[in-house]
Amino acid sequence: TTTAPPSPPKAAQANEPPQQLAEPLKPRSKDPRPEPSATIALPSTPPTTASPQPARATPPATKPEETAQIRSSTSSPVPPQQTQQTPLPKGTKLDDGDFTATASAVKPASVKPSGKPSCPGRQMQLIPAGALRAGTKSDDPMRGFGERAASSITLPAYCIDTYEFPNRKGMMPRGGVSYAVAEAACAKEGKRLCTENEWERACKGAKNQRFPYGEDFEEGACVTKGATGENGSVKISGDSKRCVSSFGVADLSGNLAEWTTSSFNERSSGKVIKGGSADRPDHASRCSARRHGATDKADVGALVGFRCCADPR
Repeated sequence: TTTAPPSPPKAAQANEPPQQLAEPLKPRSKDPRPEPSATIALPSTPPTTASPQPARATPPATKPEETAQIRSSTSSPVPPQQTQQTPLPKGTKLDDGDFTATASAVKPASVKPSGKPSCPGRQMQLIPAGALRAGTKSDDPMRGFGERAASSITLPAYCIDTYEFPNRKGMMPRGGVSYAVAEAACAKEGKRLCTENEWERACKGAKNQRFPYGEDFEEGACVTKGATGENGSVKISGDSKRCVSSFGVADLSGNLAEWTTSSFNERSSGKVIKGGSADRPDHASRCSARRHGATDKADVGALVGFRCCADPR
């Protein structure tokens, strides 16, 4: 029996060149990336792919004109001249310290340059910070009972009235004042009574002298009891030209005795009275001299006055 030869296998047909598949593979062999023009418009929804694209993919090359349009469409700082401001009234002038112009522009308060402090009231002397040789030396022949032993104390800056209360040159100082009245009068002016150390430093001056005017007593320089024993007469503030300390504070020696806020000692409720008075002799008018003053008495004598101190600003 004769058998017909088998048909050629279909694989042989597959050996023929795939004419129809070669055409779509040409662009993919050149560059698998999409054309730049195809990526200008972004899809409305992110593509779902197995591997996410980088957070910041390199954008396709953009023409300079397109770059300028993209930058102009993004947020940019508003020019200063576009900031909305209420116009100032015509003729208004601004100082260098004004940074915002508004209809209710307020001129900044004048601020004094930092450095030297100032005193809060008129007719006050600024006493700079410095060392006080407080008390009395042990070899001082005029040293009296109850005076403090000499010691060195550093004080901060403070202010003190130039004259005895009411602190007016050419006016009679006010005497016969109790401690409570003196304290209240200073507080009313935004001040306070001086401490003993403040009073004493203002009297001794920068050189820590025994008297406001020097080391030795000078009769007639201040209003005190005379050498023959007669009492002096209280004078108007500033009348004794020589009775001024190197800090410019007047009448600290003689004239009226002055209250301080310091306690006389630990055992007493009384306060220290400084400066002597018109009826006291030379030794009582020294800057370091002191005496006891009762604060619970309204009648303290006609020759007791005061002056005020304050902290500098």
